[in-house]
Amino acid sequence: MKKKNFILLTVLAGLTIFLTSSYFINASSPDELVFNETHDSFEKKYDDVSELEKSAELIVEAKATDEKNNQVIMDGDFPLYYWTESKFEVEKIHKNNFGIKENDVITVNEPYAFINENDVFISEGYEMSEVGAKYLLFLAKKENEDKYLPIAVYHGKYNMNFNGKKQLSNRMNPFEIENPNYVKLKNSVKEKYNFD
Repeated sequence: MKKKNFILLTVLAGLTIFLTSSYFINASSPDELVFNETHDSFEKKYDDVSELEKSAELIVEAKATDEKNNQVIMDGDFPLYYWTESKFEVEKIHKNNFGIKENDVITVNEPYAFINENDVFISEGYEMSEVGAKYLLFLAKKENEDKYLPIAVYHGKYNMNFNGKKQLSNRMNPFEIENPNYVKLKNSVKEKYNFD
């Protein structure tokens, strides 16, 4: 009986966190956020935009909307899985294997989530999307769902119109210094798609 009560309490606690976590998505200013970075492993790192283009099933320029759905599945005190379902409005299509059209809104599962009002779990090297900012997205379709994933985590999303807000650039500086191949890839993407 005690084991059943413990399982029930664990499920209820997890459900409470899950249901309330969406509140925290826009609750704090970027300066107040604490980023808990996790290292994601993936099979391939890309060095050049042409390799990235071959792997992507969908390449679009899209604007981040304010529609975000924070998802956290806890294992005790620690997040077991986390992601944010973010809506992007497609403005321009470069590659399309799915019949997506301009002005369509697509859902992208981004590798970050708020655990509470100020704490964010985020994959190392990934930048959270800013509402209204335009991004170049290299995406793969999530299996059995009408959602998309950035290719190789941080390789699949680039801010096309940095708006001067130092939201995450300071956090990214050390990552870029330690990952010169990513900087090389980012520069080749910027050159090919003509943005700074």
